[in-house]
Amino acid sequence: MRSIVIASSSQNMITKINRLLMTLSAYDTYSCKSEVQLLSLCDRLGGGILIVSALRDSSVNDIKDALSLDWDIIAILPPGMPVPFYSSNLTVFTAPVNVGEFLSAVESLMNVTDYKKTSYDSQKANAVEEAKKILIKRKNISEDTAHYLLQKMSMDRGISMKKLAEMIIREQ
Repeated sequence: MRSIVIASSSQNMITKINRLLMTLSAYDTYSCKSEVQLLSLCDRLGGGILIVSALRDSSVNDIKDALSLDWDIIAILPPGMPVPFYSSNLTVFTAPVNVGEFLSAVESLMNVTDYKKTSYDSQKANAVEEAKKILIKRKNISEDTAHYLLQKMSMDRGISMKKLAEMIIREQ
């Protein structure tokens, strides 16, 4: 079973998340309130699931960039906060969170065994980043808007973001 780390500056939020997680099967859970504690703990554990909500001294992007792909991150964002940059190991929820969807996401990640990130993840991320750059230049839009546009086009066309990104790169 994978370890779960809850990171929030709010003890109240840590308590709420812990209560929700009690409905799931056995797991090891840890909590921290600062980026320094978080990075130290994650380094020691080596991989697992990170649930992060409102960590005052760090953004989700900073945390995501500092951790290895051995960590799956579930971010709980306040309404109106920009979505972090795409990453294959990041799931984003906007508060208020649908409890069923949240628990389903955690449970799915807990049941992953012998999971190894492949070169496909970096290939996908590189293709998506390149396609975003193309859209930013072509349409004069922000990176967040380019990412949203890629997601929407991917869903509308029923193809993966990687495949769509590769198509955009070829068209350039």
